[in-house]
Amino acid sequence: MATLLESYGNCFRKYATFRGRSARQEYVVFTIANFILSAILGLIPVVGGIFGLIIIIPGIAVAVRRLHDLNKSGWWLLAPYGIMLIGLIGIAATVEEGRAAVWVWVIALGGLAALVMSIWMIFTRGTVGSNRFGDEQNEDNSGGNTMGKSTAADDVRERLAQAKKMLDDGVISASEYEVMRANIIKDM
Repeated sequence: MATLLESYGNCFRKYATFRGRSARQEYVVFTIANFILSAILGLIPVVGGIFGLIIIIPGIAVAVRRLHDLNKSGWWLLAPYGIMLIGLIGIAATVEEGRAAVWVWVIALGGLAALVMSIWMIFTRGTVGSNRFGDEQNEDNSGGNTMGKSTAADDVRERLAQAKKMLDDGVISASEYEVMRANIIKDM
């Protein structure tokens, strides 16, 4: 099992990696640690701002990988922010007419949706086994074989066999299989 510091550091090692899956522990540790650090460092405006800029990309990347672990597209991450964007456009369009208050509620609804999604990603168990985004992550965030004895070719063969089994079991479509197969071969 990975330590908390290893889980946090793993997100920075995968700074802008939007492929693959992140175990629940990795996402939870990164999210809660950044919440606490942002609250503390936010008391110093310049430092808090710089820290906020540093964690944007790895924060989005770990959230996308966590959605992948839940067998959901990373694009779902944009849904709450789309609601907020609609609210901002509504405010801009109606501010002179004095009807902007309704749109403030739309923005609040988007913020609530983002909070609910984050809580859902914290408490929901990831997909057991392989899914269309890759192999299940172990608690030590290593994923795949823990024996360390397989070669890269064995790993590719195993991943291709898992993708074929998912196709045969009806878990993925033929087009999803072709995309997975191409990505596995490309990653060699």
